[in-house]
Amino acid sequence: MTSELDAILDSEKESINDPESRSSRVVEPVHRSVNESGSTSSTSLKSASILLYLMSIILIIVGFIVMFHYGDYKSDDIFSSGSKFGHIVGGDAYNYIIIGIRGVGFIVTGFVVTVIASTLLIIDTLKSVSVKIRD
Repeated sequence: MTSELDAILDSEKESINDPESRSSRVVEPVHRSVNESGSTSSTSLKSASILLYLMSIILIIVGFIVMFHYGDYKSDDIFSSGSKFGHIVGGDAYNYIIIGIRGVGFIVTGFVVTVIASTLLIIDTLKSVSVKIRD
């Protein structure tokens, strides 16, 4: 087994040193996926990142609305037509804490989605640079 490996290594060394065998080597072209419009398939990553950016903007706005909107609930008029959006438990301080934490949760989720969208754009850019380098 080792003699076969030595023979293969010797033939490779000879082919590297021989200029005629170097010129006879065939370099395989790099294949990439091209859709009908002629552009690479990176448009799907760009469209996904744009969608994620829009979703993150919506989540951040909803987070601020949830965090700062308490509603117009009157405790003495329980059957009023006012908004009971921010009233979860009986005490106002507990409601403020719960609403604040919910708002921060939406905002943090929006920032996480922004990081994911940015990562997709970075991957798309790296792929396009590597394709340009190969060409």
